[in-house]
Amino acid sequence: MSGRDKEAGFTLIEMLVSLFIFSLISAGTMTVMSSSIAVRDRVNQGMEELNRIQASRSIMRTDFERISLRARRDILGSFEPYVLTTDGESLINFTRLGRENPGGLEARGDAERVAYYFRDEKLIRQSWPTANPDVSSEPREIVLFDNLLSARLEFLSEDLIPISRLAIPVEAAASGPGGATTLPGVARFVLTERNNNVSEYIFELRG
Repeated sequence: MSGRDKEAGFTLIEMLVSLFIFSLISAGTMTVMSSSIAVRDRVNQGMEELNRIQASRSIMRTDFERISLRARRDILGSFEPYVLTTDGESLINFTRLGRENPGGLEARGDAERVAYYFRDEKLIRQSWPTANPDVSSEPREIVLFDNLLSARLEFLSEDLIPISRLAIPVEAAASGPGGATTLPGVARFVLTERNNNVSEYIFELRG
């Protein structure tokens, strides 16, 4: 074999060193790619969570801005003497206006009944398509927040001074929806997550 043939090839050691270097480069590249993918996934999850929180806040804000100061009829047609109340199970339930009816396609009013519940580690919103749903009506239900240890509703004055739940002025005129009543200034939801983070959401009451 001539000297020229020897210079044209690689020794076994050179091949092993090259493979070792290539493996190091490949491993580093894979690590960087894996880290980039993990960061991207975390960013996407964070954005999805942020969008979900913003959507839930928007729903709640609209609900509380559109509370209707009107009495509710019971199943016999009489007016019940309240506008805004808790019923022992829900955090709050009330009548609100502004229910969408695109193009006026349905022959109905714009009022609906809304209730908020804390159940199964979730803050849940239920709604009925009328202000006075009958007992057989099935509500539409959406989960606003989940993975919660607790959910508490408080009422504050316009100066953000806490108001006792028992002192909330919830009475409406028993004679009909024309009677006036006064709502607290704001509603504050205090949500405690599984990781013990506490979030507060404050909404102005504009009834």
